[in-house]
Amino acid sequence: MFSKSRSKPLLTIDAEIYLGALRRFVGHLRTNEVLINDLNVFPVPDGDTGTNSLLTVQGCLGLDSTTLSVQELAQLVADVCGDQARGNSGVILSEYLRGIADGLAENVDTSIWQSAIANAAKVARASVSSPQEGTILTVADALVEVAVENDVLAYTKSLVQAARHAVQLTTDQLPELQAAGVVDAGALVLSLFHDSLYEQVSGVTMPELDVATRTCDLDSFAYDGPANEVMFLFDGTGEALTELKKMLNQFGDSVTVSGSLAPYNIHVHIDEPAQAVDAAMQLGSPYRIVVTPLISSETSHQAEDLRQTTRAVVICHGSQMVKIIEQAGAVAVQAMPRAEPATWEIRAAAQKANTQNVVILPSDSDCFGSANKAVRDLLKLGINAQVVPTASIIQSLAALAVLDENDDLDTAVTHMTRVVKDVQFGSVTVAQRSVPTPAGPCVRGDVLGLVAGQVVAISAELSPEQMALVVMTNLGGDGADIITIVASEDSDEKLLNQARKQFPGADVIQVVGGQSLWPYLIGVE
Repeated sequence: MFSKSRSKPLLTIDAEIYLGALRRFVGHLRTNEVLINDLNVFPVPDGDTGTNSLLTVQGCLGLDSTTLSVQELAQLVADVCGDQARGNSGVILSEYLRGIADGLAENVDTSIWQSAIANAAKVARASVSSPQEGTILTVADALVEVAVENDVLAYTKSLVQAARHAVQLTTDQLPELQAAGVVDAGALVLSLFHDSLYEQVSGVTMPELDVATRTCDLDSFAYDGPANEVMFLFDGTGEALTELKKMLNQFGDSVTVSGSLAPYNIHVHIDEPAQAVDAAMQLGSPYRIVVTPLISSETSHQAEDLRQTTRAVVICHGSQMVKIIEQAGAVAVQAMPRAEPATWEIRAAAQKANTQNVVILPSDSDCFGSANKAVRDLLKLGINAQVVPTASIIQSLAALAVLDENDDLDTAVTHMTRVVKDVQFGSVTVAQRSVPTPAGPCVRGDVLGLVAGQVVAISAELSPEQMALVVMTNLGGDGADIITIVASEDSDEKLLNQARKQFPGADVIQVVGGQSLWPYLIGVE
């Protein structure tokens, strides 16, 4: 809403003004998303700063300021944005908003606001492992130097002028920006935030900032940094967080952390995503893991260039399982622990298959949505694709075993679907926390047996190997023709021998998949 005209100076910023400013900010990000993406050349020219900033703050649209003080609202905003932070730019922006929240008081006059944005600049800078000038951090610092005026309207206008000037200066402060002839994308985002606050208190819409658009091809940038961006939430102690940051800085760069308490939002640029996740698993619990390529190598095949065969794309966990799948002639998509691959990863794997017909095997019901979206995308690229809805890697392996590359797509899908229906699957894991389950409550450290994704057995005494035999029995191992065991790591053949002894009528097979969190995955046909 526009503020009403006032005969007296406005002396405080309340919750209604702050929320109104945030809503305007979201509007500005939506309007300028493409422009900001196009300006994005540092630290990686991946063109996503506008999108990541918008995705980070748009959750604030649903907040209500009616019963909250400005301090309470700002803390809620910081929590929402910290939880939704995307990419390097989103993490820094969310930390800036957290710094504001931590610097506010019950009644916010211009002196308090100046103190809050000074804290925000400090917090944002602390979230970046290697701060660079000519970025959002530089603009944040410039705002701290603006002289405080008692009138909110006059002070916020001065902040807008300072922010806009600082944004224009960024072009000459970084070689990458100078080469592209642009201002820093993240700096522009922060300027829009302060534009929004001034607009909310004044009722005046600021003119668009006159910035030069990129005049060079991004291909001219010889980016030779890490290949992937990894983000995840990390549940761990403050000491564990410190150690994790140290390890991530050894493996990759652009390490940023948002949040003052666990779970922390972690961001890193790294070649091997598994290194980041494994480090986090050693020190705490990572979850909601997202891996994005920093520079897309995706290419668009024309249908006439593709082989007229049918190949499979299989989603899996574990580096050793990737080798098994590739040896079987399929393309593997390795998912991180506790995470599902994005649509682009599945689509890129299907393109890598370089064939006219592709069967996608999700290996997890949580992957069905992204697999089906990938199919729709592939059809637009002239690649025929279908999903056989496998809910376990066990089912995917069984389906892969009957695939004949010379079959047409419909025939292949029919054969694979028929086999999948005959495969029952289960697993063994160790509880990471105390929770209720369909089989009763469990506590951290209990060994759990699952059938079709549901907990059927809980024990504090049984070993994972013993629980695996319980799962086999629940799956109907006594009448099985084939029992398949996918072990997480190399081990002796104790479980294999026990299973052969307990189920003498079945052909028992054991392979090593290398998956985390699940000591054993089990299939019964």
